[in-house]
Amino acid sequence: MIRILALHGYAQSGEIFKKKMGVLRKACGKNIEFVFLDAPILLQPADMPQAFASVEALDTVKAPPEEPELQPRAWWRASQDKSVYYHVPETIEYLKNYLKDQRFHGVFGFSQGACMAAALTKILEQPEAYPAILVDDKAPHPPFEFCVLVSGFKPVDNNLGPLFFTPITTPNLHVLGRNDAIVIPERGKTLVDVCKDPRVEEHEGGHFVPSKANWRNFFKDYLLSFDPALGGKPVPSPGPAGDTPSQTPGSGTPAEISRVGTPSKT
Repeated sequence: MIRILALHGYAQSGEIFKKKMGVLRKACGKNIEFVFLDAPILLQPADMPQAFASVEALDTVKAPPEEPELQPRAWWRASQDKSVYYHVPETIEYLKNYLKDQRFHGVFGFSQGACMAAALTKILEQPEAYPAILVDDKAPHPPFEFCVLVSGFKPVDNNLGPLFFTPITTPNLHVLGRNDAIVIPERGKTLVDVCKDPRVEEHEGGHFVPSKANWRNFFKDYLLSFDPALGGKPVPSPGPAGDTPSQTPGSGTPAEISRVGTPSKT
C-alpha cells in the first residue's frame, strides 16, 4: 500500500481537504491511503478579509463550526508583501513531532499545502540544512519517495526560501491550472524551477485539484507507479482537457487578500 501525507490549502483543514478529495480517494482504491493532517494555525476572521465568495462561508469563520475539524487553518500567515511567513518554526516543530511516529511513501499538497510539502520534502532530503527538524541528531522521517504539488509555489521567506538554493531531487509532480487566478501559472512555475527533473501537468481549470475521470486515473496510476508490486510502468499524461470542481464544489482555497499590517494567506 502507498501511504501519502496530504497537506491542505489555506483556510481548509484536514477534514475539509479529505472531503474535497473524496472522488479521487475513491478512484485510488484500497492500495493508496491518504492521511489528512490539520495545519497547526487556527484562522480568525481578521486573517481572511473579503477572502470568501459568499456570506455563508464568512459566517463559518466568524463563528467556529460545531465540528472543530472544520475550523479553517493554515501552515503560516504571511506579511502583506508575502516576504515574511509567520509561525514557520512552530509549524516545522509540529510536523517534526508528527512525523517521528509515522511513515509515508510520499506527500501530496495543495496551494499553501503544496508549498509546505515542497519545503518538507527538501528538509527531509537535507535535514542538516534545517537543524530544527532533527531529533537526536537525525531526521524524524526518511526522505519521501515522491511529492505531488498542486497549485504550489516557491516559498520566499527567510525561513524556507534558502532551502531552495539547491533543487529538490525527490521525484516531483506539479499540477497547474491554466486559469488559476490564485496561484497563477507563472507563480506556480517558480516551484517547478527549483526541482530536478520536474514533471508538469496542466489542466484548463482554476485553483483546485482536478477530479475528472482522466485526472483521477492519472493520479491513481502515478501514485501506484511508486509501488514496485503494482506499478513501475510509465504513466501517460492526462492531457490538458478542461476540468471543473463540479463534483467537489468550493474545492479551491479563498482568494488571496491582504491588508496593511494584517498577515495574508500565503
